[in-house]
Amino acid sequence: MTTTNRYAPPKAVLRDHDGMDTEMWREGKVLAMRKGSQFPHRCIKCNEPAVAPGRRQKLTWHPPGWYLLILLAVLLYVIVAMIVRKKATVEIGLCERHQKRVLWGRIIGWGGFALMLALGFCAATQQSSAFGVALMVLVLPWLIATVTLNRLVIPHRIDDRYVRLKGCGPAFLAALPDRTWR
Repeated sequence: MTTTNRYAPPKAVLRDHDGMDTEMWREGKVLAMRKGSQFPHRCIKCNEPAVAPGRRQKLTWHPPGWYLLILLAVLLYVIVAMIVRKKATVEIGLCERHQKRVLWGRIIGWGGFALMLALGFCAATQQSSAFGVALMVLVLPWLIATVTLNRLVIPHRIDDRYVRLKGCGPAFLAALPDRTWR
């Protein structure tokens, strides 16, 4: 008798460019993969079949200790962060529902940017301070909504061989082997 769970999410077949099995696994809620590996043709949020084409994400990461340089000088931090950062490019699959979410995020982002410019222009040219107050009240919620809706994955760590990402859905992660070190 087999112990196959019919209700388990489908296991993704992961193949690299060379046709070799890819090293892609989960470490708790973090997705770990070898640099240059391809994602399966599944949505990273809900594990449904992805709609082509995948979204290319250019990711950068540096150790969080470098943020302390902001206390000394912002320009110094920017220069050091540009030097020590690690880069990776991943192509992420999304289903139709999550692609619409990203589209709405872009609409809110660019539409809100146009609204902020209009409010700033009105505040500068009119004698009323209501436009300036509206601008100050709306800018923070607009930034939060734009970043939240447009960010698909967050780099947890990038080194010369591996990329670790946060933000993948639990169904997608459940389809990958668990290699959490205990």
